[in-house]
Amino acid sequence: MSKLIPKGMDTITIKDLLACKAALEAAGEFFAPTPIRTSTEVPCQTSCLPATIKGNNPMTFDEMYPFVSAATPKKNSPKSASTSDSGAMATVILNAPPSDESSQRQFLLNELCEMTRYEWQDKKVAALVKLYNLNAPKYPKTTQELIDAFKNGKVAIDEKKVALNAAYLNDDADEVSDRYDDDDNYVGERYYGITFTDLPVADRKGYEKALGEYRKLVVDTKRKLAILSPAAGLDALIAFEAWMPVKA
Repeated sequence: MSKLIPKGMDTITIKDLLACKAALEAAGEFFAPTPIRTSTEVPCQTSCLPATIKGNNPMTFDEMYPFVSAATPKKNSPKSASTSDSGAMATVILNAPPSDESSQRQFLLNELCEMTRYEWQDKKVAALVKLYNLNAPKYPKTTQELIDAFKNGKVAIDEKKVALNAAYLNDDADEVSDRYDDDDNYVGERYYGITFTDLPVADRKGYEKALGEYRKLVVDTKRKLAILSPAAGLDALIAFEAWMPVKA
């Protein structure tokens, strides 16, 4: 390329570039062109060069200097097709709108989801917690209430648990550190082994069983809403809303 451009030339004209193009094309085998893809062709995943063409130039002159080729008149070249006549195809994917029944079922499922998504916000779970006394106070709130409970015999004492708790608190039995009665009464609590009979007693086992049954009810209702007709699904959702836990 440097031999074709005279020294001292500040600018390169179209004529000079055409001369360079002719020289490059004359090189033939050494600067083999690659086929030009049109806008509607799919790019090759492998090399597009025929096996018989050799060379080390990955670009054609027209790709390197498109403005030169555009300025060069071509003989017997067909008129370029306009964009509207190019025959390019576009793929359009249409999603069919949901039917009335489909949208109604989804509405009912959304209603159920809003009611049962988080158990800590679920009103029916809150009713279960209250029903089984999980948040009820286990000990007297004041010193006077504590004295009155012992004075009036409103206390049940499990001597084995009290001894176990005393050993744990005195650090005389490290093996009891991981032992507990249930999820609400851990060894090491102040009143472990002492039950105040005038206060509600938490029934965690009953609560866990009732919670499992309620979760099954949610799943069963969801299946009905998804499969039955919207009218039958609405009846199922109304029945679910009306359901309230009852202690067996």
